[in-house]
Formats: sequence, structure tokens, C-alpha cells
Amino acid sequence: GTYIYMAVKKNVTQDDTEENNFNVIQYRGSDEDDHFIGGMGFKPDLTILKLEDSSDDWHWYDSVRGAGAQLDSSSTGTESLQYAKRFDGFFSDGFRVNSSDNEINSDSYDYISYSWRAGGTWLVNNDGSRTSLANANKTAGFSVVKYFGTGADATIGHGLNSTVEFLIVKGLETSNDWSVLHKDRGDGNFLQLNGTSAESGAGSIFGSTFTTPTSSVFSVGNTGETGTADKEYIAYCWHSVTGKRKFGSFTGNGSNSHSITSLGFQPDFVMIKGITSGGAGGWYVFDSVRGAQNYLRFNQNSSASTSASSTLTSFDSDGFTLGNDGYLNGSGKTYIYWAEKIH
Repeated sequence: GTYIYMAVKKNVTQDDTEENNFNVIQYRGSDEDDHFIGGMGFKPDLTILKLEDSSDDWHWYDSVRGAGAQLDSSSTGTESLQYAKRFDGFFSDGFRVNSSDNEINSDSYDYISYSWRAGGTWLVNNDGSRTSLANANKTAGFSVVKYFGTGADATIGHGLNSTVEFLIVKGLETSNDWSVLHKDRGDGNFLQLNGTSAESGAGSIFGSTFTTPTSSVFSVGNTGETGTADKEYIAYCWHSVTGKRKFGSFTGNGSNSHSITSLGFQPDFVMIKGITSGGAGGWYVFDSVRGAQNYLRFNQNSSASTSASSTLTSFDSDGFTLGNDGYLNGSGKTYIYWAEKIH
């Protein structure tokens, strides 16, 4: 006789390996399909890449949404599937790109990529009031989380076992800002990754009554940014890891040499954002592969810039040193940072 059947694979255990979880890779485009970018040391779950040589979008790809689904942190735009084969997949030692356009793989153009490994697979998470899909690495302190908004206050399980210190949320179907929480900005103060504004405590993006993220959940409200009913959202969650990653803040002094210390490691990646009026600029990104004095900004699609003396001047054995740029080290202004080493 003829029979039908249904077969279901049990969810595999998520990876909690501490090593080989972050890398910075610079590559040259090839104009060819199946261009493999290797040397990663792991299979990434989030890759952010940008053309260095001229103005073009940031590209955010993750394994939960699927490799071909693209977001741009310089835009409020929704998730794009228009060029689904442009970024062709995550592999054991890197990722693969196709096409010959300038944005991702054009011959003679240089690109920079930042990649993180989460748990290697997503699992259903029921820790919050709203079920989520969480790809989490508890030891490495990073997870990728997808959920549906409820049209009301809700809590979302992030899959980690320590309090989230840096949280980014973006609507996949709504043209709203990228919303950001940093551990040093309490009382509901949030920032917008796609903009330059100072921090704001207005609205109910992270709940009508703001609740600090916990070791198992973060809170969202009924807004287009984080919680419209039946709309999909993606969240990227990190916490500090001793000797590898640290989130913190500092007060600028306006000097030509302001050293931020006590990281516990020499960083390879530093992001800085001014959060007070007069010092609030873009989301400056520096890395050791391109050199300390070269920067991009997550909120802009402009090409890489260099400032030999006024921005970030060096990666140090226990921190980093800044020049007197007002958007990075204005006297009396407050700044948040994210520092990480390749590991």
C-alpha cells in the first residue's frame, strides 16, 4: 500500500564554546559568483559588512533570518530579499558572496566584515511572555533573537544566562528606527543606531514602564520599533565577557590624548557613540585590521575615513586612546563604547 509520513528532527544542542566567536575580515571583491571569504575560524551567525572605498549600504546578515535577508543600519528600511543570492551563505570557516555589484563583491574594491558566532542553531525560547526563536551562545555572550510583536508590553527570551548589556532591535516589516539599549544608560534611555541623536527616554519602545533587561529576557512595548502586533522583529544581544568583550562609558576631556583603560585586553574592534547634547555624533567603528585611525559609522553609508590625530589614535594593551574630536572626546560629554578582541 501507499503511506504518508511526517518526520521531525529534534532540536540540536546549542554551541557554548568560548573561543573562536568573533573575527574581523577584510577582503577584495572578485566580480565572481561563489566568492568564498575564509579564514574566519568558525561558522558565523551574524556578519556585518561594508564597502570601504565609496558610499554604499551596510549589510547585516544573520542565520536566524536566513543568509539572503538583508538589513541596513544606515536606514529605517524593512528587511530586503531583493538580492537574496547576493550573500550566499554561512559556512564552517567564513561566508560566500555572489554578484559583481559594488555593494558586496566588485573587483578591485575593498570590504570590511565583522562576524560573530552564536549557538549554531536556533531553539524555541519560552522564557518571556512571547515565544521567540533564539540562537544563543551563553559562554560567548551573544544571541540572535526573532520574535513577533504583540501590540502590547511583552517580555522576550534572549537565550543567554547573563544580563544583556547591549541590545539592538529592528523591525523586519516596519520602516522604523533601529533601537538600542546600553548597560550604562538606565531609566529607559535609548538610542537610534541609524541616527546621530543624543539619548532619549521618551516613548515606550522598551515597555510603557521601562524594565531593565534580565539574565533571561528583555522588554518591548507597543511601538513600530519593537512591538507592532503580528510583525516580525530581530534582536541582537550581547554581554561582556572577561578578557574578550567589554561595554562601558566615559566622560570626554577634550585633550589630544585621552586613554580609556581597564578593558583587560587589547581590542581589535571599538565602537563609540556620544550620548549627550553637543557631543552626540555617529556610531563610530574602528578595527585593528584597517588600522586604528580609520573609521566607519554604522549610521552612515559613506566610505571609510581617516583622521590621524583627532579620533581613535591607538589600540593599547589594556584599552584605547582618543584624540580631541568632539564627537568622540568632547570635554565634559558622555560616551558609550563597545570594545572586543578577536577570539
